[in-house]
Amino acid sequence: MLFNSIQFAIFFPVVVGIYFLIPKRFRWLFLLVASYFFYINLKAKYALILAFITLINYSSGLLIEKNNKLYIRKIYLVISLALSLAPLFFFKYLNFFNYNIWTLFQSGNLNYSTFNFIIPVGISFYTFIAIGYSIDVYRGSRNAEKNLGYFALYVSFFPQLLAGPIAKSNSLLPQFHSFPDFDYKRIADGLKLMAWGFFKKLIIADRLAIIVNEVYASPSQYHGFPLIITTYFYAFQVYCDFSGYSNIAIGAAKILGFELDINFNQPYMSRNITEFWRRWHITLGNWIRDYVYTPLSFSTRNLGMLGIYFSLIITFILVGLWHGAGWTYIAFGLLHGLALAFEAMTRKFRKKISKKINSGLYNFISIFITFNYVVLSYIFFRANTFDNALQILKNIFDFHLSQINTHLFADFGVGPAELFLSIFFIIILEIFHFIQRQHIISSYISSKPAWLRWGIYYSLILVIVYFGMFNKSNFIYFYF
Repeated sequence: MLFNSIQFAIFFPVVVGIYFLIPKRFRWLFLLVASYFFYINLKAKYALILAFITLINYSSGLLIEKNNKLYIRKIYLVISLALSLAPLFFFKYLNFFNYNIWTLFQSGNLNYSTFNFIIPVGISFYTFIAIGYSIDVYRGSRNAEKNLGYFALYVSFFPQLLAGPIAKSNSLLPQFHSFPDFDYKRIADGLKLMAWGFFKKLIIADRLAIIVNEVYASPSQYHGFPLIITTYFYAFQVYCDFSGYSNIAIGAAKILGFELDINFNQPYMSRNITEFWRRWHITLGNWIRDYVYTPLSFSTRNLGMLGIYFSLIITFILVGLWHGAGWTYIAFGLLHGLALAFEAMTRKFRKKISKKINSGLYNFISIFITFNYVVLSYIFFRANTFDNALQILKNIFDFHLSQINTHLFADFGVGPAELFLSIFFIIILEIFHFIQRQHIISSYISSKPAWLRWGIYYSLILVIVYFGMFNKSNFIYFYF
């Protein structure tokens, strides 16, 4: 079930209404049933994979905690990781390996039968949530959950099930042991967050998607300015799409009485790539740091700084592969890994430079360079194939002043008015971000007179209804 669908518009209010009417002792069971119904609505048979991964990690948690011998605990953890990751590799990466073997055979004029599995939606997210829990129990940073129902709800909780945020076990799981009362202020805050998420998804992301999808489907037909503006549009599309989803998920959880970790903090204001990954998809960054980078850098500590550089590059190649099985995603991860290694290598030098020039100017230049490097890496992130990405890189510098006009995308129905509307809403987004840097936005709006406060709320709803793109397009991160 998609957040931007009629089904969810009916499902969510009904779930919230029943949830607060039934006794607290039954609420975990009701939410568990509702979460599986939410997932089954997309594809019923994939719920079996969700249940399988849940049972594997629930059992491994109990077995790991029960045994004091380290090697036995490690064996249980390794078996749990292998069984949990097997569906992810089967559905997500077997297609990739199979495609590369097929390409190899084709180059030698040999026959090879290919196949293609459909990736279960959300598998990357709930697999990471579940195996993170098993690693936490193995490390002794939390006790094993004894109640299978609470654990199953933690893995399948519908607001975060399809695209996160990736909740750590110590953050979300304990919250299912007590269910809060109805709270008007908390519910109002959740609704505001959801409305802002829908604004970003329906008003900005899906509007920009029309241009991005058309241009990136046929990159060889475009040169210079159309490719440049489309690539910058994609930066705002992917941000509004994913951060919009996160806002809706966090808001929905808040209405039900649960707190999910924030996932975005104005990432395009980052002064370097290291800071970018502390602001972009924060829960994935934290997961990767705790369960991949830290153990890897510890194992290569004898290599000194070389071990750090190696760990950063390998970790971010894996981050690229987590997003998708393809050479474009590997290139995206490699670009970020190289940038992080470069920043680690030049940290002292950059610190010296920052002391010699005006701090405002230094920050501006740093943000400018970082943002444009991220946009460059998005070419690989968005391109349909590696060859397409290289084609875009080649064509994007074929720039002429004559290419600048307002009818660039008129061939697929985006005239000057629609183009300016897209830019206008991006400006509105940045004004909101500017206010957010000075104030806590919910407190800031709440401090205003009632007529202004409710005027803002109604205006937001009217803008969504009038300008929203209700074409039921999927969220980008569903495919990861």
